[in-house]
Amino acid sequence: MTRYDDNIYIAGLQSLYNVGATHVRRFIEDFESPYDVGKAVKKVENLKPYTHISTANKRAIASSAKDEKLDYIIHKIDEYKMDVTTFLDKDFPSILNHIYNPPAILFMRGNRALLDKRLNRIALVGARRCSLYGRNVARMLGKELGKYSTIIVSGGARGIDTHGHEGLLASQGYGIVVMGCGLDIVYPRENTKLFDRILQNNGLLVSEYPPGTPPSAKHFPARNRIISGLCRGVIVVEAKSSSGSLITADMAVSEGRDVFVVPCNLLDHTADGNKFLMRNGAYVLTGHEDIVEQYHLTLREYFSSEQKLLPTKNNENKGRVNRTIIVVCGVLLGVVLMAFGIYRNVNSEYSKLNLPTAEKIQSEINAVYQDLDADRKSLLNEYEKNGKTTEYDAINRRIQEKESERANLEERLLRINNHEYDEVKKDTINKSVPFFIGGIVVILATLIISGVLFSLQQGRKKINKKVL
Repeated sequence: MTRYDDNIYIAGLQSLYNVGATHVRRFIEDFESPYDVGKAVKKVENLKPYTHISTANKRAIASSAKDEKLDYIIHKIDEYKMDVTTFLDKDFPSILNHIYNPPAILFMRGNRALLDKRLNRIALVGARRCSLYGRNVARMLGKELGKYSTIIVSGGARGIDTHGHEGLLASQGYGIVVMGCGLDIVYPRENTKLFDRILQNNGLLVSEYPPGTPPSAKHFPARNRIISGLCRGVIVVEAKSSSGSLITADMAVSEGRDVFVVPCNLLDHTADGNKFLMRNGAYVLTGHEDIVEQYHLTLREYFSSEQKLLPTKNNENKGRVNRTIIVVCGVLLGVVLMAFGIYRNVNSEYSKLNLPTAEKIQSEINAVYQDLDADRKSLLNEYEKNGKTTEYDAINRRIQEKESERANLEERLLRINNHEYDEVKKDTINKSVPFFIGGIVVILATLIISGVLFSLQQGRKKINKKVL
């Protein structure tokens, strides 16, 4: 017999006929545990108190509550290396518990640390059939915002969603795709490679629908509440008057999120939704800088800028000066300043952090995954042989501890990849670099002054020769 835990039981409930997140949460509240709910829904009589559910739906729920479905879910979770979190877990995104119809479960592929409540997430949404202008704007916003301490969220649909993520990947930014189907299904099919690239770049695929759930028209408006719920703000790039993007924007407003809208061509009816949002008080976007300023975003990494040191001009004639003394003193002073800068850098807080490499943490994560696989097999064997014994409970607790360890390691990896230690690094640079620059400036100024004096001396010699 296959091992089931609370997460699997909740996944099974979510997969039942016409059962959504609200039903799942209420069932568990009424029956006290996912296990008890899983047993109860197999009998129609246990569903009689739920008068808002029709008799036909109750029969459909009971008939669809099969253990074989749970086995299938477990198989797909293992096959696609999915993570699962439910509203009963401590690491469930608390921000989603406060939205309309909060999800009961989330299936995840990729870097689940992107759901950390401390991170900035911005939704980028728009029409599937977008104009050339909309496509270019989506790519620009994805690329530019990807350089900053923010995560782009979308539904991964055709059009604006796709182009936004393409731009995001161009700057190696981090993205989340909230899907309207099971994570074992790729929809739309043409985005297969895009989703793979998102995962390879430490991105995340999320869905509240169990594996095997096909895409459905009713799923996409529902998943929009998760898109807006995860984010601080929603950017509508291009939307028709009947676009699902307007549903996302409306949900964002109701959840207290910011709504930004891209200015549109007044003659283009593919952006009638943009006009509606502008008339109704949405923040009109003039560039990615508006988002950066609104949320005080910082660059993920320091991009080198060309800085030219201007030569020091010496217009004062101080008479005859020994150039050798000037050069020696200037070079010595410059070297002393640079040496002091090196000393401060070596003894800085940043150097003392002794940060582990991303590769080292990744190897630790891989080791944890191996331990989890071994423990899960042990748990299954124990259950099949002896049922829920003390040993079974001990292994189950060990699995939970390993899951927590894995989550912590992935969070550390994300922090390193997101350059969250850059503030310490920046402070080190601010304290050390001025001495380097000061030393270089002093040496350059000394050499320039010496060269100018030498030229003046040579000029005087030529003049004297001509006079003589």
